[in-house]
Amino acid sequence: MLLAARSVNAARSEYYGYSPAFPKSAELSPFDSTFPFIMNEKSILLLLEIDQTGTLKKVELNTTRDSVISKYVFSSLKNLTFEPALKNGRPASSTLPIWATVNPRFQRTSIEFPVTTDLKITNRSLYFQALERLGVDTPKIKTFPPYFCDLSPRDSLDFLPFALIRLNLNVAGQVDSSEIVKTNLSAFARQIQSAVLWAEINPLKLEGKAVPGSVFLQISFFPQLQYPTNHIEIKSDSIYQWHERWRVQLLPDTVGLMLPAMPKDRDIDELSLSGNNRLAFGEVVADLIIDTLGNVRVRSIDIKNPPLHQTVAYALKDVKYFPATNYSGEQVNFNGKARFLFQNSSRVQVEYLWLND
Repeated sequence: MLLAARSVNAARSEYYGYSPAFPKSAELSPFDSTFPFIMNEKSILLLLEIDQTGTLKKVELNTTRDSVISKYVFSSLKNLTFEPALKNGRPASSTLPIWATVNPRFQRTSIEFPVTTDLKITNRSLYFQALERLGVDTPKIKTFPPYFCDLSPRDSLDFLPFALIRLNLNVAGQVDSSEIVKTNLSAFARQIQSAVLWAEINPLKLEGKAVPGSVFLQISFFPQLQYPTNHIEIKSDSIYQWHERWRVQLLPDTVGLMLPAMPKDRDIDELSLSGNNRLAFGEVVADLIIDTLGNVRVRSIDIKNPPLHQTVAYALKDVKYFPATNYSGEQVNFNGKARFLFQNSSRVQVEYLWLND
């Protein structure tokens, strides 16, 4: 995997004096072990222990599974050097989470860092995880009240209505003030400013100490939901469907993409097949491209099987999406992965992997 060369004019991202480590190298070393035998593409979360000089000291799996893949990936990571993490402007040891994706069809391995060599942040979830491991307890919603919107499933929308609101929190996590940063549904965005006063939010903590800070509340007004919405209560064992998890988000910072592409249908776990497509069997991970009009195209699948590639494309032919959106409210092209499980049936199970973040 090639990493982009560092931009001379790029500024290092910093959050209240904390900044994750990032790789100096422009290129990974050649792998010195045999490509692992796997049937499908696998993505694993690895934890890199990096000292205050930027030296990689250790690589650990986030779980005990996939140790063969982790050893293979480490054979290329071990020679990387890093700009160390910063705490209040000083170099510090840190644990850096990264995603490693191994594709058996192309025998290709890609590494996703919280901050890239050219100081870009493309995966905000990974970046926020890196901050948490650096000693930052980012603000989090404990409860959020119901709110209303006059949208319904009958409304045909080309884009997803949203509101992005900046909140200023005190040391108790209470909202002292707020302002609408961006919205395409202004009447209901103002309602959210009132609703958030009744929310319970864990405050920002630096090294365990609560401090005042600002955060961004992002509300997605999905037309397929029933309004007024349900009360949200987040616990360690909370289980919500994808649209419930994505409709209210508290973002420590406006990095990465504001919203990925979102299916317009509420029920997304299965898609219909017909004809010869019903004979498909097996698991496939597909690379999808969703354009600014919400149309999807299958770029590739992780095994060499043209008929199965066509079957995945057939399963998606009638699926429409709200396009991805940046923080300026503009629709942008989006690349994402989805897992398909075929079982010689008229239905195929689908998991949009980017919705799991």
